[in-house]
Amino acid sequence: YNNLGLGYYGLGNYEEALRSYDRAIALNPKLFQTYRNRALLHRKLGNTKQADADLQMAERMRQAGSKDEPARQTVEPIPFGVTETKEETPSLVPKSALAQNYGSQDVILRTGDPKAAEWLTKSYQSFRESKWAETIRTASIALSLDPSLEDAYVNRAWAYYKKDFADETIEDCNKGLRLNPNNVLFYNYRALASMKKNLKDGARADLKTAMQIDPKNPLTLNNAAFFDETSGDTEGAEAGYRLSCEAGLSLACENYRRLTGFLPADIPKITDQWVNESNQSFKRGDWDEVITKCSKVLRLNPKNEIAYVNRAGAYANKGLLKEAIDDSSTAIQLNPDLGLAYNNRDYAYQLQGQVRRAKLDYEIGCNLGYPKACENLKRLSKSAR
Repeated sequence: YNNLGLGYYGLGNYEEALRSYDRAIALNPKLFQTYRNRALLHRKLGNTKQADADLQMAERMRQAGSKDEPARQTVEPIPFGVTETKEETPSLVPKSALAQNYGSQDVILRTGDPKAAEWLTKSYQSFRESKWAETIRTASIALSLDPSLEDAYVNRAWAYYKKDFADETIEDCNKGLRLNPNNVLFYNYRALASMKKNLKDGARADLKTAMQIDPKNPLTLNNAAFFDETSGDTEGAEAGYRLSCEAGLSLACENYRRLTGFLPADIPKITDQWVNESNQSFKRGDWDEVITKCSKVLRLNPKNEIAYVNRAGAYANKGLLKEAIDDSSTAIQLNPDLGLAYNNRDYAYQLQGQVRRAKLDYEIGCNLGYPKACENLKRLSKSAR
């Protein structure tokens, strides 16, 4: 729960972070690191009294803990989710599309070597300040003292990537994965480094593995979308950035806006606008424009029954009767009481010569209160006589 709180803190979800810290303390009231993390959060939220109380408790627990465990050095947790602004990354891809580093997943790490712990702490500090050369130096010293420090490989791999050392990034990720084959950060960093070397098959495989380990990880979703974007799959990139944004990664939100011109939060307003524009195009008889607008709506919201109905009408008027029937049927599945959907399907049936089917659907649409369906039913009944 402490580590989960750090994750939520890094994503800016302070309510869930606070809840996670509370649960961690309830399970183990002696975790001084959690008191410190909660104090940091309280201070950020302006809760000074609670922050001071947590800091006092953290110090009390730390002193009590040092008596119980004098031989072990604890590396204090570093909240992850660093926003990198100090250094421009030399790259052929948009900077906003690059991965946002989350630091270590297992951010509370113990080592039996106090010196190694000291250098690892320094590497965290350099990492937070985006001092990549210093991160490489300090993490390297930590690893020379204790080669089992997974976090040191995480920090150094990312620093190598930021300094454009793709081979070294891959090597550190390989070593880190031998320590922990389930650390999605190593797969993400190795994928990005492979993309720099144009090793797309390797990058694809690493992102797939990371997704299998944690299908909802926002960093992996963002990087998979970045892979799709660089591979020319714009629709896949938009979908991935949207999922990552909705999972809480602000970087992915900006990537989505860079591609589409709007944020995922704006989708309901945008799709309503496009549906209204398709209505106007329908009135003008501009069937191609109706199909284009409605298809854009359905790519963002595949449950918009009005977009299906409008596109069905446009398909029917263009003679694409199977497509019209399919869209109308989908609209009926989404909203069985939508009389307009039955009317549009009736029209397509009528053009196909399926008069009995058309009459049945017109009757259903009429019973549902759609006047046009009633008119069409009367007209079809007269012509049949």
